[in-house]
Amino acid sequence: QVRERIAGDLHDEVGSNLGSIQMFADLAEGRSGPSDELKRIQRIAAETVSAVRDIVWLLRPGGDHRIATVEHLRETSSIMLETLDWKFTANEDAWNVELPEEETRHLFLFFREALHNIMRHAKAAKVEIRVEKNDGRFRLVIHDDGVGIPAEKLERPSTLRALRQRTEALGADLKVESTAEQGTRLELTVPLDRKRPRKKGLPVVPAGES
Repeated sequence: QVRERIAGDLHDEVGSNLGSIQMFADLAEGRSGPSDELKRIQRIAAETVSAVRDIVWLLRPGGDHRIATVEHLRETSSIMLETLDWKFTANEDAWNVELPEEETRHLFLFFREALHNIMRHAKAAKVEIRVEKNDGRFRLVIHDDGVGIPAEKLERPSTLRALRQRTEALGADLKVESTAEQGTRLELTVPLDRKRPRKKGLPVVPAGES
């Protein structure tokens, strides 16, 4: 009940206020013309709306109001990539994929960080996102047509560090392909059928023993 109440407050109060910030920034841009400051306000508001939606989604463990994981990713794309030409596709099996809660959190954080990097650094015009479930694997591909990442920078441990940390937490694989002035392609592959460690707890005592 506490989780549901917190989720409701975040959705209704914080989400509504952030939506108002976006709306007023759009109005200001329409009256005075575009500016770097307004674009930054719009981007930060969109990223924060996406973050709040992730928290609300994770706080609500079930129920008819909770959309599927891939649908949530698609809606995140619509919020964060609103100013770009974007496309989101998924195969039929992907729409039914549901990961454990902690893995879902890392997936959402990976996805939002990847889109954040595109909006802040890539100078992209188009973004294509593809989600698939095949052969016991969940695959997420994000491809932009931006400036790319120089090879020498891509080799540095600090480059894409947050994405690599989320990949490790997911027990997944990450492939990064980037060419100067031709964009960047990220491919995250999460195994679905691996055995996960059991949570530690009290030993099980057979019936009749103490």
